[in-house]
Amino acid sequence: MATQNPGTQLRYAGDVNIEKIDIITPKGVYINVKNQLIQIRIFEDIFSPFTSLSLTIRESQDFINALPLRGEEIVNLEISTPTFDKEELFFKGKYYIYKISDRQLLTDRNTVYTLNCISYEALIDLNMKQSKSYKGNIADMVKEFLGKEGFNTTKKYNIEPTKNSTKYVSNYWSPVKNLNFLATQAITNEGNASYLFFENRRGFNFVSLEKLYQQNTYQKFIKDNYTRDTTGNTSTRNVERDYQRILDFKVRVPFDALKFTNSGTYASKLYSYDLVKKKYVAKEYNALSNFSKSAHLNKVPLYTDAKPVSPSNFVFNEIKHYGSHTGFADTSNVNIQQQRNSKMGIIRSNVIEINVFGRTDYTVGQKVYVELPKPTVLTEKDQSNTDRQSGYIDTAYSGNYIITAINHVISREKHTCIIELSKDSKIE
Repeated sequence: MATQNPGTQLRYAGDVNIEKIDIITPKGVYINVKNQLIQIRIFEDIFSPFTSLSLTIRESQDFINALPLRGEEIVNLEISTPTFDKEELFFKGKYYIYKISDRQLLTDRNTVYTLNCISYEALIDLNMKQSKSYKGNIADMVKEFLGKEGFNTTKKYNIEPTKNSTKYVSNYWSPVKNLNFLATQAITNEGNASYLFFENRRGFNFVSLEKLYQQNTYQKFIKDNYTRDTTGNTSTRNVERDYQRILDFKVRVPFDALKFTNSGTYASKLYSYDLVKKKYVAKEYNALSNFSKSAHLNKVPLYTDAKPVSPSNFVFNEIKHYGSHTGFADTSNVNIQQQRNSKMGIIRSNVIEINVFGRTDYTVGQKVYVELPKPTVLTEKDQSNTDRQSGYIDTAYSGNYIITAINHVISREKHTCIIELSKDSKIE
């Protein structure tokens, strides 16, 4: 947790400071709607290029006609968790209002409605289409699209170095389409093909799954019966323990053998045909045999060799054009396509959802540890999986996860988080 600011006090887990919620019109009129706030929901998704939010307000001043609200306005907000004094731990930024929904007239003057907003860069992406060729190291091209070739953003960004270069033609593609295309082509220095482009609270990210897997654990979440610390006849709240508590738990995707077998997640075969050389190549890929070749969240694969999978279950057919770009023999991604398809499938094949007390430092891409109690009769073997704090653990769903999506639900007095967690491996 960030160092404490003496001017603020954390009263309880889920406490929140709403510093600013301004609606800014194209004419420069600022309206503070903090007192009209019912709820803010801030959405982040590791498979989405932009963050978004919904702002539900109740007001009696007819902002819709008085401002007016026409889908040309900006929401400027700043939200923090008390005791956090570093700006990188705040929600802070400008969002474009693109829609009003769920409008209800409660009385003659009281109205409730939701303002749907998205990062301002999404508006730039919507209006910019590039028609030109690009070449060079992929990480360098990503910087160009975050700069003057694309968003020209002032937000921070995190770009993992890439081993390879490429050349291609952007056929009236938006910056996001270019960036997502580059993610499918990029290879890490270790040879991994699992890059993602997404926005989180820290800014824009172009990183591989392996880099996310190798992070330090940011938080530990525990499902237990903890309520308060008790010493003799005295009981006190332990806010740090409260932040670790899982209030609700759901298994979103335990496994789906048919779906992920039929999508080439476990194994696949690729036929690539070169129209210039008049040659074809057949290549098989098996995720289990390649497990030890890259980093993972946990020690053990999600499945064993007993799973009936065959490379022929899913077949890629791709065309190569040797020398189609001067100075580049092959600019296709046929050499990494199977690996990337498998890694993206596996991280989606075991997904859970937890509800916890909210903090503004939680964001997608973070690595967390989840500990769940074992919902069955205990045996002697369970003794080896004992944690002194929470007892016997469920080894199927406990372990390291990546936050792949998060929904911050914020009112004037309370902050909770609905967090989607995904993992590519298990603890045993």
